[in-house]
Amino acid sequence: MARRSETTSAWAGGGLVVAATIMLMVGFFQAFMGIIGVVRRAFFAHPTSYLYAWNGRGWGWVNIAFGAALVLIALGLYGGATWARVLGIAVVVLAGVNNFLFLPYYPIWSLLLIALDVFIIWALIVGDTRGRAETWVGD
Repeated sequence: MARRSETTSAWAGGGLVVAATIMLMVGFFQAFMGIIGVVRRAFFAHPTSYLYAWNGRGWGWVNIAFGAALVLIALGLYGGATWARVLGIAVVVLAGVNNFLFLPYYPIWSLLLIALDVFIIWALIVGDTRGRAETWVGD
């Protein structure tokens, strides 16, 4: 069997708490960005020839939905719920795809959120939900 180093385990265990916190923060950011898109449709740039072109209101509602889901899942992660970890991976992957499709509208912000999504996914996959560093002992 593989042996996981104590440093990696410590990063992953602490990373799970950080991931929940970043997920909560990203959820609020996405919801606020969505509210801006719904209220002020002209806030975002509108690319002229983009395959996934929506108006600001459409992207706004999508971002509000992702933001609300991320906030609720982050709260579940703080409680140590396994469902939150599994659902968190799925929703963060979809949020990353959403941010990729949103690149022409708000490029720097979308790239930042994609980078945070990648860290959150890593921490949710590798992290220890019990808050302890886990080591694997080989034969």
